[in-house]
Amino acid sequence: MRARRLESASTPACRNALRRAGTSRHTLDRRSFLDKSLRNILVVHASILGGIGTLLQPKYPEELHREIPKLDQYSFERLVQSSFEGVTFQEGYSASAMEEDAGIAPWQMAHATAERLRQENLIDVACNAYDWASNYQISYERAAQMQGDKFDCNDPARHACEKLSQPGIPMHFLSTWPTQPRDRLFHDWHQMAICKLDDRYFFVLDQAKDGVFWHGNLPEFVREHSAGQPVPMSIIPGVGIAKFVEPRYDVAPAKFLLQFAHMKSEEEMASLGIHPRIPLNVQLAGNMQ
Repeated sequence: MRARRLESASTPACRNALRRAGTSRHTLDRRSFLDKSLRNILVVHASILGGIGTLLQPKYPEELHREIPKLDQYSFERLVQSSFEGVTFQEGYSASAMEEDAGIAPWQMAHATAERLRQENLIDVACNAYDWASNYQISYERAAQMQGDKFDCNDPARHACEKLSQPGIPMHFLSTWPTQPRDRLFHDWHQMAICKLDDRYFFVLDQAKDGVFWHGNLPEFVREHSAGQPVPMSIIPGVGIAKFVEPRYDVAPAKFLLQFAHMKSEEEMASLGIHPRIPLNVQLAGNMQ
């Protein structure tokens, strides 16, 4: 019986059948491999999207739709003073026309990056960048447990946003960098807390202690604010203005993602509807007429 099976398997008809079966099997193997690869890609993609969606969750979702409180200038100042010990106020006004900004200038920044890497150790640069990113916008609660540590400017900016957003004030981050592309790799960037009081009227809180009621637009403020500093500053394009949303997970990726997700233009910022005060010299001039 076995001899007959072997003999029948060697017939041309049988060999052709086996050849066709082999071809079909290889084809099925290739299709199975492609199907599995596609499924794996979809699973990884879904996992990434799911992870990003998790990191984008706010700690207090209801605050995204909270009604803006009705305040006048006096009430607003009292609120800020009760939130920050030793805070100071000053008025600021736009004085001159803006100069043209250099923009992002990626090629010039790339050259500056290469120049810095030639001057410094790559590992040191990477470690400093990692340390800065991992400690970006330390929460007020965590900062209270780190007495004596030196904080970056983005830390008090977050503390200011945390405190003033609790009563419903729509707080934003104002992120700035050196105007000239090369300076961005060799000088510090800066971040402040801001809220919009009215059209062309803003309250800017720097280091959670220096308050400025600014009459004008924000690029003008940044230029005036950086006067006397080592290098002139400007708002970072695109991400320079971002609504503060407290992250559900207090980790660096969540903070960066939420800042990107809530980018705003000056016009899109929610306003408190507090009209600018009339300067004293204008009031006196009006009374004399």
